Amino acid sequence: MIFKLLSISVYNSHTALCLSCFQLESLQAEAERLEEEKPDEAEAIRDKIAEINNVWVNLKDMVRHADSSWGL
Repeated sequence: MIFKLLSISVYNSHTALCLSCFQLESLQAEAERLEEEKPDEAEAIRDKIAEINNVWVNLKDMVRHADSSWGL
């Protein structure tokens, strides 16, 4: 998925980032729901969401760097 997203970003990074941001928000909402349903697994869910958020930040940085390198 990361490679697909990066290839999309070459042509239109803002659209790709907006779509993925929406997906991330949906995932976070689902994680919050699961934390309420399964409190015994809440810590693991929060840890996984934190990991996903870190990957997301890194990906956005990579796209910004690529855009600036390509003069976009």
